[in-house]
Amino acid sequence: NYLLDSKCKLDSTTFENNKLTLVFDAPYSTDAPHKIRIANLADECGNIMKDTTIQFVYHPAALYDLVISEIMATPEPSAGLPENEWIELYNRSPFDIYLVDYNIIIGNKYYNIDDGMIGAKSYAILTKVSGDNGMQKYGNVVNVSKMPALPQSGSITIGIGGANPICKTNYKQSWFADDLKAAGGYSLERIDVDNADESAANWAQTENSAGGTPCAQNSINQTVIDSTKPQLLRVVPVDDNALQLYFSEPVTIDGHHEMLNIEPVGCNPIFAYTSANDLTMVVTILDNFLSENETYTLTVDSTLTDIAGNRLGANTARFAW
Repeated sequence: NYLLDSKCKLDSTTFENNKLTLVFDAPYSTDAPHKIRIANLADECGNIMKDTTIQFVYHPAALYDLVISEIMATPEPSAGLPENEWIELYNRSPFDIYLVDYNIIIGNKYYNIDDGMIGAKSYAILTKVSGDNGMQKYGNVVNVSKMPALPQSGSITIGIGGANPICKTNYKQSWFADDLKAAGGYSLERIDVDNADESAANWAQTENSAGGTPCAQNSINQTVIDSTKPQLLRVVPVDDNALQLYFSEPVTIDGHHEMLNIEPVGCNPIFAYTSANDLTMVVTILDNFLSENETYTLTVDSTLTDIAGNRLGANTARFAW
């Protein structure tokens, strides 16, 4: 019934709540088009579906493929938009991103995001949907059924499965320049959606008279050039085979432990991933135990970059266990 255009063979199928899950015996290639042919599929009454071929691309989202591009934390009193709290996401990547097993962390609490999709270079609104809450007319709305009230200042993280962060914004009410807008009915907008800078330099109050621009280009959109090199600030051993690396900003190191070198030899990094709690921190697991009272030097390959593509500046740090 199902034929994938690769060497992968179908291993198992499950069908639940009108959703069919196909599991194959091997991974298929990422960031490349695939086709799956569905044939001779019937419902419980014997009605046969027309043979169908579907094209798809599997793109595992990387750090800051998605950005939080707009935040409506205080929708009342409304300036023209529905009185709902919402968060807008923008997909910076050239691939569609499917929100399967995604969650949103507000403060330190996790909330599941319903399955959805954000097209390449497109937007989605995350909000609590109860019937037609008025947001659907603006575009792609994705439900967060247990989404809590957003604080006027706070932390929002988008991640996968609770352990794989994609983006994080620590926003502040003080980013509003106008007290009237800060009081409610107006959003905060990211100035440059292709810039991962999360500081006040890349955020400001909306200038849209309705109070925001859900699923549309931000009213304050302009290019913000990032030419600042990331820096390795320090290395902290947290166990005899685990390190925390602190950088001046998020870097693209996930899955690339080979970019790390430790001297004297004897402990080699075998895993490196960005912390969900702090996107400037990289957790590194070693294949051996650190020696007590030994001083080490960790060097990061200078080709490592930040999200904007700036290569690493300071790339060595000493530490001891």
